[in-house]
Amino acid sequence: VKGFDSAFAGRLEDYELGLRLIKTGAQLHFCIQAQADHHDANDLPQWLRRRRAEGSAEIMIAERHPETHATLEQTYSSEQTLRYRMLRKLAWHGILDGWPQKLALTLIHHMETYNLRYRRGHLVYALSRYQYWRGQADRFPSQATFQRWLTIPKPVIRPIKIDIRDVLR
Repeated sequence: VKGFDSAFAGRLEDYELGLRLIKTGAQLHFCIQAQADHHDANDLPQWLRRRRAEGSAEIMIAERHPETHATLEQTYSSEQTLRYRMLRKLAWHGILDGWPQKLALTLIHHMETYNLRYRRGHLVYALSRYQYWRGQADRFPSQATFQRWLTIPKPVIRPIKIDIRDVLR
């Protein structure tokens, strides 16, 4: 399968590699002794840039692996509150890029300083979703084009069955 695909620019390339491995019939096994350390020294602005790259990468994965398309559609349609519909619309037009986002990041910093973690969490989540949708917008000329793409009939894929008892043996 030739390893990681550099087109994913460091976002979800491991997930995409796993999909290719599964499609080739590779046997994946759980090893309880395996350990992995993930050293992540990103600050909030770097993390938000990564979220945007993830939005774009998920579209690329759905284009290359149509069986994942339904998951993307469910994620898109699950956030239908007025707040998130409006935020998604803003994301498609890039309205919050530049100084509005810098203002939000400054506000987040002050919220942390004054121990307003609950409200801070909501704002961080909203910025995260915004950046994710910006990444999706990077792949399509308009939100209408993206919504039409979501409704294109997908191939019926036989689900993969995983029995956790087999994994733990």
